[in-house]
Amino acid sequence: MEKRNKEIDIIKGIATLLVLWGHSIQYFSLDNFSFYENWMFRGIYSFHMPLFMIVSGYLFFYSKKRHSFRKLCISRIKSLGGPLIIWGGCYGFITQSVRSIFYHEPISYYNLGKEFFANWFIWSVLIISINVAVIENICDICLKKIIAYALSIIFLSLLPCSENNLFMFPFFVFGYYANKNKMLPRKICWDKRIHLLIPILFIFSLRFYGIEDFVYISGVNPFTSTEGFYRQIGIDIYRWYVGLIGSFAIIIAVKYLIKLVSETNRLVIWVEKVGQHSLQIYLLQRILLENLGYYVAQIIFLNIGYNPLILNIQIYNLLITPLIATSYACIILYIINVFNKLKLSRFLFGR
Repeated sequence: MEKRNKEIDIIKGIATLLVLWGHSIQYFSLDNFSFYENWMFRGIYSFHMPLFMIVSGYLFFYSKKRHSFRKLCISRIKSLGGPLIIWGGCYGFITQSVRSIFYHEPISYYNLGKEFFANWFIWSVLIISINVAVIENICDICLKKIIAYALSIIFLSLLPCSENNLFMFPFFVFGYYANKNKMLPRKICWDKRIHLLIPILFIFSLRFYGIEDFVYISGVNPFTSTEGFYRQIGIDIYRWYVGLIGSFAIIIAVKYLIKLVSETNRLVIWVEKVGQHSLQIYLLQRILLENLGYYVAQIIFLNIGYNPLILNIQIYNLLITPLIATSYACIILYIINVFNKLKLSRFLFGR
């Protein structure tokens, strides 16, 4: 059995905790403020999914190396397609049921279908990885690959989660070629001054990160953008830049963390475990945090008459929501362990 890459698992663990943290800020505010204007939310969302996609591309290189094209595509569809169908269906059913119970809304099959694509990141990983596999299989010359990758943008824009596909595509390709060319994460050979410069550049760049820079607000496609063609291109370039240097900052931080902290450190081991179960945590948190957690908090705080969590926004950002995120990680890891004991993990999560 192939030995796991400790650095990659820690990076995935940090990215997973950032997902839980960002979602905690969003959902437990109960719409009492615009989370898009929250400084911590902006910081997290500027790079956490790009970081995930870089890692996905990085790991996909190993799969491409091990398997034939046919086996690779079948394996990808089984490992990601199965969980998408199961958990997409579960999420849609639970969401519609909760809305029917609490808001007396009629169950809508249209909305049920929309919720099926709620796990957009997994859809994008599946779509982009198949796209990359096809290009790498049929193109043997660098120029052909460049042309094929450029043309595949049209293909990605026509599939489900199109805007997210377009946004994530460069990060996946970067991660794939970073591994192919042995760039990340072990052989970062840049000058140490650059290691210090990248986090500073990232923090400085966030000063200009506005609501329009969220992909959920402005999208990616300049031909359909309400921002205008050239303005949209500027937003896209800036957003890719911030996502990339934010991801670099985490990769560099993990590089030094592993040097400084013992491998037996309990916190490091726990973060590593979170990273090993990132797919399962991502899928389960949509139901437990984004759905049930949100509605339970709403019922409790409606009875109280106010939301006590947001009385101090700095405490909410830096103490309350990290604790909520960590608690969810612990609860979901326990649930995953139960699924493993019941031998349901392969069926539910494709692994």
